[in-house]
Amino acid sequence: MKRTGICLTAAVVVLLAGAVALKDSLAQPARATAPATRVAVCDIVEVFDNYQRAKDLTAVMKEQAKRIEAEDEKRGKAIDAINMELESLKAGSPEHEKRLDEATRLTIERRAWREFQTAKNMRNHHRLTLEMYNEIRGMVARVAKEKGYHLVVHRNRSKLETQNTRELLQAIAARKVIFAAEEVDLTEAVLARLNQAFRALKSK
Repeated sequence: MKRTGICLTAAVVVLLAGAVALKDSLAQPARATAPATRVAVCDIVEVFDNYQRAKDLTAVMKEQAKRIEAEDEKRGKAIDAINMELESLKAGSPEHEKRLDEATRLTIERRAWREFQTAKNMRNHHRLTLEMYNEIRGMVARVAKEKGYHLVVHRNRSKLETQNTRELLQAIAARKVIFAAEEVDLTEAVLARLNQAFRALKSK
């Protein structure tokens, strides 16, 4: 009889412990399982190289460089003409001093003009390149969201063209992605959307 009482007491204790544990588990909020992060890749350099807006900008910059070179050459010829004239004038004469001052002034103006034009073009190129980069980032984000990706990392799709082992190892170390399945590569989709939008903008 005594043994039976002990067994009943133990059973009650076990039941009470179970009830407390059940109560605590019900009181705790259910932990939601975090959704798996879907990752895609995109070769941002390839997008830049093949984006028509970037190609147009490169063409414009080349034309501007040609114009600067032509104007600089024109100014240089004017200075050369004065220098040739100086050879026929007597050194120290009023006319010689006058033409020498003019040659000096034109030389200083030529250098300052070239530096100003070069700096202006570089500043403009920097501004437009940054603008395009932000535009490309926006398109990458848009395409990624449409396809259900949460993260996009840069993938260099170019071939490893190096001259020696040191260059090869440096190029390998610079790679951000070792492998990516083609179905998660957004490069072509982003580039197509960018060029399509740019063509539509130019046609307006």
